[in-house]
Amino acid sequence: MLFTNKELVFGSHKVLFSLRPTRSQESLLTAVSGQELTQGDEDPATDADLHLGDDLLGLDLWNASITLTKWLSQHQGLIQGKHVVELGAGVGVPGLLAGLAGAARVLLTDYEQHSLHLLHRNIEDNQLHAKVSAKQLDFTQAVDPALGTFDVVLAADVAYLSRYAAPLAAAMCALCAPGGLCLMGHQTRKSVYMDPDALTPAVDTSDEPLDRFLAAMRAQGYASREVAVGEDKAHGGHISVLAFARDAAVLEALGPRMEDASS
Repeated sequence: MLFTNKELVFGSHKVLFSLRPTRSQESLLTAVSGQELTQGDEDPATDADLHLGDDLLGLDLWNASITLTKWLSQHQGLIQGKHVVELGAGVGVPGLLAGLAGAARVLLTDYEQHSLHLLHRNIEDNQLHAKVSAKQLDFTQAVDPALGTFDVVLAADVAYLSRYAAPLAAAMCALCAPGGLCLMGHQTRKSVYMDPDALTPAVDTSDEPLDRFLAAMRAQGYASREVAVGEDKAHGGHISVLAFARDAAVLEALGPRMEDASS
């Protein structure tokens, strides 16, 4: 499998990572960095167990992940000295930034073995192995209490299927320490369906996966606030960073909303 080596700068921190970009992601990364991608290398360890139907979404970098990382880079006080976990980390850019910005401990998690292999590689490339680790975690299942809790829980572009909404919320809440903060980058995607009356394609008026996730977080006693907004200028779609906490005062202390936080 051909991987691309890439770097992005967020404030004073340079995040190094490898990924397997699609054609659209190549355009995204070039737009973000203003530079052409650097071709990487074949990785037999990742390629060996690749099967038709494997979920390779986590091997790309998505808009919501970049937007979340950009916001974190401007709010580094929230993660300095803290314990941080990222769910569905993929290539792990938000969690890697947390490690570079002074988090005491960072745990990057993903279910897919291909993504885990990439996470280990990216941790080493950033020389963060002393305080950043990667572990397999399926957030659709009950979280093992042995993992403990974290001051900050991160996730980006993971609420894209309605069936993931409730278990994702349950996992985030289970991992969030008392007084902690959950942060999620999200890009709105609306389903296209065939209108049975007009017999023409139609677009949903709401983002059902996000609506279900927000309802599940409210049911767990969490208040929410949109702390950054942007737009995917190339493909369309609202991008936001959403913050969740049991104490609404924690959310108010995050300062004004970041406008035009597009990647």
